[in-house]
Parts: sequence; C-alpha cells; structure tokens
Amino acid sequence: MSILDWFGLITGVLCVYLIVRENDWNWLIGIINSVILLFVFLKGNLYAQVGLQALYVIEGFFGWYKWVQRDKVTKEKIVKIKKISINNIIIFIMIEFLGLVILYLVFKNTSDAAPFLDSLITVSSIVAELMLCWKLYESWLVYLVTDFVSIGLLISQGMYITMGTYIALSVLCVMGLYQWYKSLVKKGEAACVQD
Repeated sequence: MSILDWFGLITGVLCVYLIVRENDWNWLIGIINSVILLFVFLKGNLYAQVGLQALYVIEGFFGWYKWVQRDKVTKEKIVKIKKISINNIIIFIMIEFLGLVILYLVFKNTSDAAPFLDSLITVSSIVAELMLCWKLYESWLVYLVTDFVSIGLLISQGMYITMGTYIALSVLCVMGLYQWYKSLVKKGEAACVQD
C-alpha cells in the first residue's frame, strides 16, 4: 500500500462527489485520478485497468469539453441530465459485448491476473464513462454494478486501499442516482426517455 493508493482514493472520491453535484471541475480531478490509478494498476499487473485509466484521461478531456459547452444565445449548458434512449441502449450493449470478447481474448494470453473480470470491468467502465459524458442518468447504474465487480477483483488481489476507493465510489453512485433523479423529477423528465 503506497502513497499513490491513498492519492487514488482521495482524488477518486472527490471526482465522483463533484460529478454528483454536476461540477465541471470533476473532469480535471478525474484526469489526475486516472493518471494515479494507471500506475497503481500497472504495479498490480491488471493491464486492462491500466489501459482503462489511459482511456479515462482522454475521455476526461472529452467529457470536460461536453459539460462546459453552452448555447450561444441562452448561455445555458447544452448537455443536461437525461434518460437513455432505446437506440443508445442497443449501441452500448453492442459495445459491451464486442469489447468484452476482444479484451478477454487479448488478456487471457498475457500475465493479467484476472483476464475475464479485468476485461468486463474495463469495457463496462468505458460504457459508463461515455454515458456520463452525455449526462445519461443510467450511467450511475452501470458504474454501481461495475464497482461491485471491481471490489471483488481488488479483494482477490489484496489491493485493499484501492478497494476502499471503489466502496466509497459505490456509495457516491447511490448518491448520484438520487441527486440526478431529483433533477429529472424537477424538470418533469423522470419517466421520459431521451435521444
């Protein structure tokens, strides 16, 4: 357990807390968190997680760009919390399935400590992060399930501080579900599906 593990815990929790509050600075903290966790997972031989953290850095800049965009006339933010559409559900399921098959085939032939779970967590996290870039409410559900799988994997690898990060993130996911649902209800869109 190193100082990087502790910084990963602190920045991870702060990032998700800021997402729950819809604070645009979450993306910068998330980028820092991803760089830290990249090195933590590299040390633990969880290569899909290393790749995921590198991708999170790129997605962090994309998400930040999307979240700060404003309408030129009204000055309101363009990306707002919304429900997922059926078409997007199909697209994300296809990404999940194809990504899982491809990553598993790659990582089962490496020294990855848990190729199937590592691949599942990686692809599910990518899907959840993409959903988050567009403020899709259901991203919290995908993240919550992924966090539970991550906790099991991290316990099996003895990575207890990083596991603590994912326990804290799970709690914040529940908060995110609640806060974002309140926002949807306030806008009268809790039962609506958006494109």
